[in-house]
Amino acid sequence: MDLDIRLPEDDENFGRLVDVLEARGLQPRNPEPMRALCDPVRRSAWIREKGALVWTAQTPDGSEQVDVFLSYPIAWTDLSRDAGVYSVRGREIKVSSREHLILAKRMVDPPRRKDLRDIEDLEALP
Repeated sequence: MDLDIRLPEDDENFGRLVDVLEARGLQPRNPEPMRALCDPVRRSAWIREKGALVWTAQTPDGSEQVDVFLSYPIAWTDLSRDAGVYSVRGREIKVSSREHLILAKRMVDPPRRKDLRDIEDLEALP
């Protein structure tokens, strides 16, 4: 499983996400404690000093990976407004619209091969 997540900049949401990741046994890929994700100053530093786009946690065997966007080119209000709502295991989750996902992938600079391939796949969907 590979899950990409964009959260509103609410520290409570980051804390709840970390609780779930820890309960599932995921560990941060960077050498900082998992709870560092909850600190907006550290998140800003990762973006500014390291050029980080995402923060990643994964299981020790690599079978599960979660990427949390540290910055995103589309405002949370726009993403939320245009998202599809799906029921997964009895919980409703919002999923980015195809248009927003394509736009976000087009804004990656420099463009990565994976993102270009994803754009092609997304545009080919009916």
